Amino acid sequence: MAETIHINYPGKMLPYQREFHASTRKNRGVIGGVGSGKTTTLCMEILIQLLKYPNNLGVLLRLEKSRLISSTLPVLYELLPEKLILSQDKNNGIINLINGSTLIYTGLDESKGGFKKIESANLGLIAVDQAEEINGASLLHVRKTRLRRPASGRVFIWVANDAGANWIVEEFIKGDDVRKVSDTHYISPQSETWVVSTEVNKENLPKDYYNELFSMPDWWKQRYIYASLSDWSAKVFNLKPEMFTVPLEKKDLAQYDMFIVGIDYGRTNPSAAVYTAWSSKDHVGIVFDEIYKAGTLISEFATMIRERNEMWGIQPLYVIDPHTKQSTGIRDGLNVYNDFVHNYIPAIPGTTDRMGSMLRVQELLDKGRLRISLMATNLKQEMEKLSFRELGPARREKENPPEGAEKKADHAIDALRYAAQFAIDSFGGIPHQQGPKMVEPKKQLIDYIFSDLDKFQRTMRRRKVNLDLWRLV
Repeated sequence: MAETIHINYPGKMLPYQREFHASTRKNRGVIGGVGSGKTTTLCMEILIQLLKYPNNLGVLLRLEKSRLISSTLPVLYELLPEKLILSQDKNNGIINLINGSTLIYTGLDESKGGFKKIESANLGLIAVDQAEEINGASLLHVRKTRLRRPASGRVFIWVANDAGANWIVEEFIKGDDVRKVSDTHYISPQSETWVVSTEVNKENLPKDYYNELFSMPDWWKQRYIYASLSDWSAKVFNLKPEMFTVPLEKKDLAQYDMFIVGIDYGRTNPSAAVYTAWSSKDHVGIVFDEIYKAGTLISEFATMIRERNEMWGIQPLYVIDPHTKQSTGIRDGLNVYNDFVHNYIPAIPGTTDRMGSMLRVQELLDKGRLRISLMATNLKQEMEKLSFRELGPARREKENPPEGAEKKADHAIDALRYAAQFAIDSFGGIPHQQGPKMVEPKKQLIDYIFSDLDKFQRTMRRRKVNLDLWRLV
């Protein structure tokens, strides 16, 4: 009597997985959040197609073969009973099954001639993991010309992360013949696509891993948990008209009791000083002015700042690019930070968390706790243009893949995030609607300034420079 071998999901089969395997359409795919079970779905369908049709030939593809071997194959082997494997050739990426079917796994990096490896194969199955990484036009050619094996399903199956408006969305979500069954299900005569969130697989994920995912920022959750299909190639800041306000007058500052100027200095690039005002009572802030000028000496830029302070009638706190402590000044050989202090701008080093502080600025804007005056025209232009930097496959695969912003035209943005992050830290974090945590920022600030001033004063004494330090506070 022949032995019965069962192939089972490692956890509970999800409804979309059952629908995926039951579908008879030739093109089937899943756009899913991290941990949504999409790779397991792909690998299970590979085995179904290879075992259902003896002597079948399938290919498992990904852009980089090394990533396929390290991330996709372990999932396949977890499902594939060893008794079903007749032989393997790991050097050439071949798995032969006992029913005569064969699976070839390889990378499709065009710079390494990836497509040439399968250009003459008569295939019954094409399976693609991380399909968003691959050139859609090249993959379409393979689909149209190579799926011609007789006595096979001749299917194209794929899974992908949400990468916004790419070829996958254009063909399988927005195609002319595609019909939307629900927000998570799209069909056409030849294709069927599911868009699934991490939440559908909650029962099969470790609790601590699941909770950690939901601790990430909102933009990250929209992309990597909910697969919202937004334009992720677009902007870091999601700006809306209500986030801006008409220019303020001097009398309008009376409602605020904390003034912070963020400073980003550039020798050849523009230097930016962004003026912010904050209310410790209701924890709201406003960007009410900016200075933005290229090619200025530190002494010149510091003078501009002091003159602007006098115009507004304020004595602000200053928060500056922390890297100014490492960069050499151009006045007397000190670093840029101490050159600003020498010019009566006793600044505090700002945050080094570039992306995190940008996201906190966006969160303040979203919560209505920060507005930007239309007087800050350079800041507005930078925020409208700054885009996310596309991550490589290896970094996207990390448990919590980071997202980065392009490093260009961000001088006023940097100045704003230094000021905003200091305000957030002073209030003990972005406050909730009720019961905000309050800390006394003044003592912390004075201690910080005097700590730096003591060091600066010792330096000045060694250089025999006499300063009126009392003017610094």
